[in-house]
Amino acid sequence: MNINSFCLFVAGLIINRIIGPTLAGILNFLNLIYSYCNHAYSPFQLSLSRDYPQLMGRNEKEKATLLYNNAYSLTIMTASVISIGLLVCSLFVQENKFLHYGFIALSIINLGRATNFFLVVAAQVTKNFHVLSTYYILIGLANLSIVTLFTYLYSFYGTIFALAFVQFTACIIFSINLNLTLTIKRAILNIKLLLRRGLPLQIFSFVFLNLRQVDRLLIIIFLDFTRLGYYGLTVTMINFAMLIPNSIWYVIYPEFMEMGAANKDNTEKIKGVAKHNTINSGAFIIFPLLLISLAVPLVINNALPAFQPSIAVAQILLFGLFFLSVYQMYYYVFILYEQLPRIIILASFCLLIDLILNYYFIKRGLGINGVALGTSVSFFLFCFATIVEGGKILRQKLAETAILLLKILFPFCYALAIFLLINKINLLEHSSLLNDIKSFLLASIICLFLYSPVLLYLNYKSKIITRLLKSIFR
Repeated sequence: MNINSFCLFVAGLIINRIIGPTLAGILNFLNLIYSYCNHAYSPFQLSLSRDYPQLMGRNEKEKATLLYNNAYSLTIMTASVISIGLLVCSLFVQENKFLHYGFIALSIINLGRATNFFLVVAAQVTKNFHVLSTYYILIGLANLSIVTLFTYLYSFYGTIFALAFVQFTACIIFSINLNLTLTIKRAILNIKLLLRRGLPLQIFSFVFLNLRQVDRLLIIIFLDFTRLGYYGLTVTMINFAMLIPNSIWYVIYPEFMEMGAANKDNTEKIKGVAKHNTINSGAFIIFPLLLISLAVPLVINNALPAFQPSIAVAQILLFGLFFLSVYQMYYYVFILYEQLPRIIILASFCLLIDLILNYYFIKRGLGINGVALGTSVSFFLFCFATIVEGGKILRQKLAETAILLLKILFPFCYALAIFLLINKINLLEHSSLLNDIKSFLLASIICLFLYSPVLLYLNYKSKIITRLLKSIFR
């Protein structure tokens, strides 16, 4: 999965460089449309991921197989209807050839990705990890080779139709390795059960998705595709940066949920683990985010000079990403105690704040920098609201919560101060590739020297860095 993320990141940079900001904006717009299409069939995948392991654990293999095939069938049917809808939409945007052919390609991409995402869940629950690893590697390599090659040869059109080819070919190859059967009639009869089981998680996922990308929707509405292209490049960087916290939570999540299930009545124990992991992960995660923020000018100035307006946006969002990386433990508390409606309300409130701030900053003329700032503030609010409300579930005292929030903020403020110091002395001022590399290395050494006491103490207390390295290189 880490190889896949790296390949997608590099491919994204190459594609953006070739097609330029405006066409990159149109490509981001198509990705936004797809992300909403994905939510039409995600309840079936969520239901499968939640219920299949439990059915197998109770030795109800027949029910598990039926659920497996029903979820697959409903995913295929729903995705097919959406793909037809996308083809119809292409007829209404014929005056813009990029959008016209983009919708046609997206109809194929949607069906391919819908199948692939289901197959990823299916491989996870059936423990076909070899197939899953192979899939991630091949998809990453295909994007890095086939998609970038066709982008170089045919620009935007090469990108979209190469993506369609890769996704559709991948779902055919992947399907051969898993035992899948279409059970359309049974699936339709069981659709209510699947929706009921998967819908709560899907609703939160949908609200959270909007919290993550309403900024881009407002850029489309109030600005233009070119500035969406600038902003979209930062999303590529953010998605790559998310590999760091995701690697941590990949290790912690199963351990915490297993411990929580066994000690559900012992809120003091669960609270202790939640606080410990939140503080430690926050103190660690901010450091690589700081380094990536310093690397942004190096990458954009030398590899993507047409995207220079993206530099400040990326740096603002990377620091905002910190808050989207440390709320996880208390989100797991909501899942453990089946309190998802409460966090859905929290996320919806933060989404409303996000909309208001982004609209206000755009109208004040701050452009995409203002959008990035408003989005980062909403991430901050969501993180703190989740921790406060999650703490209430665990009967966490107000003083405990206040101290926890201060411990989270300290490494963030310290890292931000280091970043501002380096910018104040103009250490990263652009001149040439060689000088930019030297400046970045010097800035990284300064950061490591200043932040190393925190990292050493952190690893001494929790071994979080050791565990992360094992997760990445396993």
